[in-house]
Amino acid sequence: MTSLTERSDLKTSIKLKYSTVTSLTERSDLKTSIKLKYSTVISLTERSDLKTSTKLKYSTVISLTERSDLKTSTKLKYSTMTSLTERSDLKTSTKLKYSTMTSLTERSDLKTSTKLKYSTMTSLTERSDLKTSTKLKYSTMTSLTERSDLKTSTKLKYSTVTSLTERNNLKTSIKLKYSTVISLTERSDLKTSTKLKYSTMTSLTARSDLKTSIKLKYSTVISLTERSDLKTSTKLKYSTMTSLTARSDLKTSIKLKYSTMTSLTERSDLKTSIKLKYSTVTSLTERSDLKTSIKLKYSTVTSLTERSDLKTSTKLKYSTMTSLTERSDLKTSTKLKYSTMTSLTERSDLKTSTKLKYSTMTSLTERSDLKTSTKLKYSTMTSLTERSDLKTSTKLKYSTMTSLTERSDLKTSIKLKYSTVTSLTERSDLKTSTKLKYSTMTSLTERSDLKTSTKLKYSTMTSLTERSDLKTSTKLKYSTMTSLTERSDLKTSTKLKYSTMTSLTERSDLKTSIKLKYSTVTSLTERSDLKTSTKLKYSTMTSLTERSDLKTSTKLKYSTVISLTERSDLKTSTKLKYSTVISLTERSDLKRTTM
Repeated sequence: MTSLTERSDLKTSIKLKYSTVTSLTERSDLKTSIKLKYSTVISLTERSDLKTSTKLKYSTVISLTERSDLKTSTKLKYSTMTSLTERSDLKTSTKLKYSTMTSLTERSDLKTSTKLKYSTMTSLTERSDLKTSTKLKYSTMTSLTERSDLKTSTKLKYSTVTSLTERNNLKTSIKLKYSTVISLTERSDLKTSTKLKYSTMTSLTARSDLKTSIKLKYSTVISLTERSDLKTSTKLKYSTMTSLTARSDLKTSIKLKYSTMTSLTERSDLKTSIKLKYSTVTSLTERSDLKTSIKLKYSTVTSLTERSDLKTSTKLKYSTMTSLTERSDLKTSTKLKYSTMTSLTERSDLKTSTKLKYSTMTSLTERSDLKTSTKLKYSTMTSLTERSDLKTSTKLKYSTMTSLTERSDLKTSIKLKYSTVTSLTERSDLKTSTKLKYSTMTSLTERSDLKTSTKLKYSTMTSLTERSDLKTSTKLKYSTMTSLTERSDLKTSTKLKYSTMTSLTERSDLKTSIKLKYSTVTSLTERSDLKTSTKLKYSTMTSLTERSDLKTSTKLKYSTVISLTERSDLKTSTKLKYSTVISLTERSDLKRTTM
């Protein structure tokens, strides 16, 4: 899980293959035309010689690049958890494709009409020539841009975990749309009345002309801004990992909305009992007069904290990384709504039995009065935790990185729904045999009463783990970075479906011969009852590894950055299908190859 390397002599033409949780590289000689392939949880690169036409392929949790020679027409392909680039020569018409958890770019020559496509967890760009009408498309966890020529009317579309922009020509009336985990912008011409909309993990802006009354809307993990004209009464809305502000005139009664990646703090005196509210890394605040009953709304990408006095029993509420809080008067029954991208924590007194609830990385909570039966809804992008007393047997539930929870009264039979982008964990008492279930990075859970037969559905973007007791032989299943699980009653035959964007691991006891299966960065698993013949389907965007016992000859199969596996019963003849957009490695005994 660290590094598997197959590499020829550097002086001769080399074909390197690195497959690890770190880096898998296939690369030719740098002096000659090289074709590099990197596939790791970090980087898979396939690259030709930089002096000649190069075709680079990077596939890692960081970067997969396929690139031609920079001097000639280059076609670059980056696919990693960081960046996948397919790019032609910059001097000629270039078509760039970046697909990673960071950036996928498809781009033509900048001098000619260019069509750029970026798709990564960072940035996917499709862009035409800047001199001609350009249509740019960015789709990544960072930025997806579709943009026309700046001189002509431009329609830009950015969709990434960073920024999606749709924008017309700045000189003409422009309508920009940014949608990313960073920035989604829809913007008209700055000279005319502009309506800007930014929606990303960075910034979503809907903005009119600065000279006229402007209404700006920013929605990102960075900044969502809705703002009127600065000269007139302004209503600003910032929602990003940076800042979302909706604000009236400072001189009049103000209704402020801050959503940023920075910090919004409401805090009492530290010496007295304190109730702290932090909303940062993108804080959105809507607040009435502090002297009257307040209904607060926080939307940020960082942290919203509501805390009582540390000396007394504390009920903590954290909503960050884009937290949106709507709260009535504290003295009356409260219906709370938290929407953030980081963490929402509800915790009782530490001295007593604690039931913890974390909903972060974009948590949306709707809750009735705590004294009555509660129906909770959590929607967050980080972590939702429900935990009993640590001293007693604990059943933990984590739903984060975008968790949506719908729950009835805890005293009655509950049907839980978790939708999160991070991790959903269900765990029994640590002292007894534990069966752990992790569904994160976008987990959707639908569960009936725990006492009856349960049908669980997990949809998450990070990791789904099912694990038996550590003391006995363990069969581990990891489905993360977008795992979708559908499971029947645990006592009966189960049909499991995992769809995740990170890693799916199935592992037997470490003491016995182990057959490991890794399916990550987008793994889809469909499995029948474990006791019967199983048909497994893995679809992932990172790495799929099947490995036999380390002591015997090993046949390793790596399928990453998009691996699709279909497998029959393990006991019978198996038909495996791996389909990945990055790197597929099949390797025999390690003694026959080089590490």
